[in-house]
Amino acid sequence: MNKRNLFAIFLTFVLMFSSCVPAFAFDSDNATISPTDFALKQVAVIGESDAECPWSEKTVIDSTITLYNMEQKPNGFVFKLKTGATESGFIQIHVVDDACSLYCYAYEGNSEIECMTEYWKIDLNKTSHIYFIGSFKYLIGGDDGRYLDVSTNSYVDYSRNELKTIEKAYASRVEKSPVSIEASSSMNTQKNATPRGSDDEFTWPITSDFTGLSITHNGITQTAHDHCTPTAATAIVRYLNHLGRTQCSAGETVNQTFREMYIALNTNEIRFEDSSYNGTGTARTQIVAGINYYATQNGTTLTVAKPLLVTLSGMKSHLNKNRLLLVSLDDFAGTSGRHSVVVTGYSSDILRIQNGWSRDRVSYAYSSLDIAQYVYIGA
Repeated sequence: MNKRNLFAIFLTFVLMFSSCVPAFAFDSDNATISPTDFALKQVAVIGESDAECPWSEKTVIDSTITLYNMEQKPNGFVFKLKTGATESGFIQIHVVDDACSLYCYAYEGNSEIECMTEYWKIDLNKTSHIYFIGSFKYLIGGDDGRYLDVSTNSYVDYSRNELKTIEKAYASRVEKSPVSIEASSSMNTQKNATPRGSDDEFTWPITSDFTGLSITHNGITQTAHDHCTPTAATAIVRYLNHLGRTQCSAGETVNQTFREMYIALNTNEIRFEDSSYNGTGTARTQIVAGINYYATQNGTTLTVAKPLLVTLSGMKSHLNKNRLLLVSLDDFAGTSGRHSVVVTGYSSDILRIQNGWSRDRVSYAYSSLDIAQYVYIGA
């Protein structure tokens, strides 16, 4: 009997003897399943459904990171996984009023909170509470009334009550549309704009690659630090170049592509003053024009546009055309793009994402993401 058949028997056993309803449906009778059981059942379903998944009947939870709401009650968990003696990624879930929902997972590498705290050299073991109030939104501290945004290592300008409001609004949205991968579903219908195996020899750029990089334009010199939008745009162009769909300048290094993209996107207004934007980083309104500017400067043509509406069906449509998506995520107040990521594919309601913190591909539930806009790029 092969491993797949053994795993199928294991999955059947798990489902038959679970205390929850079959197929992980959420209803009034399904408020007692524990987060650990939910996570392991999702691991089992994903392992059986995705041929690329390394998870099997030998996959166990190796360690756990507990996340909290602003009332200091657990509202999520990051379960680090191990298959046999091999580390095999993680799965992160929401917990809202005792009901569980999938947030994200990856077959290797670390979670958002681990990548962020590692980058900023924050010791998680010395942190009593990690507050999770939205996608890519983690806070620590609060003892003195101030909360540190772990993604930027800076304090947020919101009171505890204001943060409660933000967190509850996000939790309410998750509660209305909880996500679980069904036992009967197949992930073979997935579509990746990055062909299977095509990135085996491609190193996805992340924001930390360019920290400290000096960039000069028209006599103005700036130093790059945590600039996610030019990083995401650089990653897309370099990947399309890797596939042979477009070209960068002859002999252009990744650092040079980033420099040119940073200038093209007018990051920190290095190329011209933008009276319509009073923030730092890259204005959302400059993404389409900036990428087109980069293409023109390099003598190539890219298909670049921003859809008027953000819908999962629309994103899938562009991914089906082998276009990559540069996605802007909202900040705490929903007033500007706090973070930019690259969407490379999907499976059902799950998006495959290069999140800029990790080189490993992470799968996110669409409904868990605070998407402000997206731009599709193809060649």
